[in-house]
Amino acid sequence: MAVISDLKNVFRERFIPPDIYRRILFGKYGDSWLAWDPQTLWMEIEDDFHVQVSDEVRDKINVLRVLLTARDFWEDFSVFEKIIIAFNDRYVDTEHIQVCLTEELGYGLTVANAIVVRPFSQEIKVYIQGCCKETGLLVYHRSFAFAQPPYTGELRDLAQEVRKVWDIERFTQITIPEHQQHDPVMVQVGKLHDIEVYIKERMAKGDEVPV
Repeated sequence: MAVISDLKNVFRERFIPPDIYRRILFGKYGDSWLAWDPQTLWMEIEDDFHVQVSDEVRDKINVLRVLLTARDFWEDFSVFEKIIIAFNDRYVDTEHIQVCLTEELGYGLTVANAIVVRPFSQEIKVYIQGCCKETGLLVYHRSFAFAQPPYTGELRDLAQEVRKVWDIERFTQITIPEHQQHDPVMVQVGKLHDIEVYIKERMAKGDEVPV
């Protein structure tokens, strides 16, 4: 595995977990950076690390500061959404709703919970349910299972079957046979597998940074 030996590259590369920035910034500036305006912070980083901070990293550090200093991530869906979007290196559009993909939810919540853990409001749960409905996910990944709605009837039975298969298959490399690609259970298991792979691949990037 390649290692990012020069920390200045962390401030211009995508796919770096936000906790890496938290550790670097607290290590260099203590908690002072939390009170600085963004331009002051960018100038300090440029002077100390000799690098211009990329737009994606600026977004990520800005929302990291919100995560560390306010409760909006756990209470306000609009803030929750933008933090998830930024943690996934996607452009943050503050003027419009950006529905998160389930893979983005899984990764964003995994890295956020590695920094701060708090209970989520019903508003956040409803937002997550909307994202899952948009992408057709029935059984939620463990990273956002707290938002899982109850099911009845056929949906309940299908969800139970999905959980049984996923409990066995999630530790293996899943290849769905062609004759099962339209099977409702395997379709759902495939969606959960895609989320799991996305999270693992993104988290591996943090292992390349020696901080």
